[in-house]
Amino acid sequence: NTNGSSRAILEGENIGGLLTLYAADGGVGAVLYGNEGQGSGALSLRNTNGSARVRLYGQSPDTGGGEISVNGDAGTEVIELKGNVNGGQVVMRDETGTRSTVFLGSSTTGGYQALYNGNGSATVYLDGDNGTGGYIGVRNTNGSTRAVIDGYSTAGGGEISVYDSSGTETVEILGAESSASGGQILMRNANGGATIQLD
Repeated sequence: NTNGSSRAILEGENIGGLLTLYAADGGVGAVLYGNEGQGSGALSLRNTNGSARVRLYGQSPDTGGGEISVNGDAGTEVIELKGNVNGGQVVMRDETGTRSTVFLGSSTTGGYQALYNGNGSATVYLDGDNGTGGYIGVRNTNGSTRAVIDGYSTAGGGEISVYDSSGTETVEILGAESSASGGQILMRNANGGATIQLD
């Protein structure tokens, strides 16, 4: 520019072209890579301190599809949007980088969401196509299932199951016990033996 400060630098390197754009204060504002290590292009947008805040990849570093990566104030990746062989995927993380939410979409397995606790353990699963029906699974901090709602269970009916602390199914509610009968409520003791059954 007129005062001699760089505003853009275009370079050709053996790994591809490189275009660097500078902000008015001389700091790096954006970098465009012709080849970002994956055989594809990438765009890095920086904040006023020069730290990367948004990265756009022509090919994700860990999948074959494109990717958008967003960093939080501390520079840790908090949102990851990518395309892969099974469809789209969104991963959200807290400010420390711990995964908190995952969304998946696939033409063969349907939509899927996982919610994580503060320790990074998946505690809630939402599945749009589990045996052709919807499914909600709730787990404890160790990843063991404690409650399930299944939209397609025995004879195509719904099911609610509850488990005790050792993983034994102690309560089971079926919308259809079999194709020729109605619903059933079954309660079991800690050993899994039936104690109450309503048909």
